[in-house]
Amino acid sequence: MPEPKPFIAKSKIGLLAIRCIACTGLSLFLFYSAFDRLYAPVGGIDEAAKFWVLLYIIVGFGLMMVAINHARAFWGCIKRKEK
Repeated sequence: MPEPKPFIAKSKIGLLAIRCIACTGLSLFLFYSAFDRLYAPVGGIDEAAKFWVLLYIIVGFGLMMVAINHARAFWGCIKRKEK
């Protein structure tokens, strides 16, 4: 007996949409965390915080690129279904 698939990821389009939304949300959260670390300290920012801010921004941009890639694939699937 084949294993049942999850309901939400029933098709490739649904899975791409979920991945796009998840990557976008996670990258926005990382950007928010980076700027929160930048502007939160009263006495100034230390060297360790600079490292984490830079890391959050780099990972955030990487996730945004993944989200854009998923959005393009999602849009391509929709265009193919229209034809």
